[in-house]
Amino acid sequence: MQIEKINDTSFLVLETLGEQKLNPFLANIDHIRYIRDYPFDTGEDNGYAIFVGEKMLVTKQIIFCDDGGNIRDVDAGESFTLGEVKFQCMMGGGLNDDKRSKYYINLNNAYHIRKYINGNRDNKQLAIITIDGRVIPVDKL
Repeated sequence: MQIEKINDTSFLVLETLGEQKLNPFLANIDHIRYIRDYPFDTGEDNGYAIFVGEKMLVTKQIIFCDDGGNIRDVDAGESFTLGEVKFQCMMGGGLNDDKRSKYYINLNNAYHIRKYINGNRDNKQLAIITIDGRVIPVDKL
């Protein structure tokens, strides 16, 4: 995984699945809404789903922080940088399941944060709403 700078803009260089003929894919790091674990049904190691604008890019690549560590080793509550952008690691789940996984969120792309209610008014989760309307339920900030 590498970062390529074009003028003053940093791009994450990706080999994506499903659109191999378009590879390498350069994702503008400023516009990455969030990154989450992406489980493969085949029993392979998990990859990542990277949400750039309204596009989901799936990759098997290991994503390294600027300090050289694997983002998978970042714990909830910690942060890391890619290029000049800081990502916050949070535990969260999908809208329709209780499976917990790590979300790496670019809070610069959060439109607003509110309480998340899914049929339970005592729910302590928060919902981060991205500028393109995605809802990310997380445990805490």
